[in-house]
Amino acid sequence: MVKNEHQLQPMSWETHHHQQQQLDYYMNLPSTS
Repeated sequence: MVKNEHQLQPMSWETHHHQQQQLDYYMNLPSTS
């Protein structure tokens, strides 16, 4: 499947991007509260 092969590449980038967004969100939570 081409989709599977394509998913393997952006997986690392997406995971890193998602983690950073979550970190930013959680770090901003106590600051805004």
